[in-house]
Amino acid sequence: MTEILAAGFGVGAGLTLEEYALWLRLQDVYWKEEGRASFDAVVVAFTLGGLILVGASPFDLHNNDSSIVGWAAAVVADVLFAAVAILKGKPLLGMIGIFIPLASFVGAVRLASPSSVWARRRYDPGGRKLARAQARWKRNEARRRRVIDAIAGAPETPAAAVDPVPAGHERTADELGSDE
Repeated sequence: MTEILAAGFGVGAGLTLEEYALWLRLQDVYWKEEGRASFDAVVVAFTLGGLILVGASPFDLHNNDSSIVGWAAAVVADVLFAAVAILKGKPLLGMIGIFIPLASFVGAVRLASPSSVWARRRYDPGGRKLARAQARWKRNEARRRRVIDAIAGAPETPAAAVDPVPAGHERTADELGSDE
């Protein structure tokens, strides 16, 4: 019976995550750029679920013989690194960092996303760090987009409005639908 309930829960969770962008926008945006939120939600859920499934424990609490002060300091440091990574526009690294502290440390010490809270408050407009962050983010975003397009499919691009009448050609009354 528990296997049947687990399968039902899994199907429900999958359908919920698959329609996340629809719930978020309250319109059908599945094949549009805004529909990427569903893919992002699935990636986050898959990553966190996978870490839990393999039994990732950030501090190996069952075999940890350190003092409560040392353990508390490690937890506080890990949570701070994860918070900084999230503020720097790297939420996936921050969440993975709760389970694997090195990930949040890497996210915390590297350059922030140019549109993140961290960059807006700490990088000077037109400054060297912001320029480096923008250049790095552009490269990373292009790479990330290629991978996501390969996995989830490319979003629709609106068709360009094309005038069927060539330049230099004037429309006649018949072409305009005039009764004259």
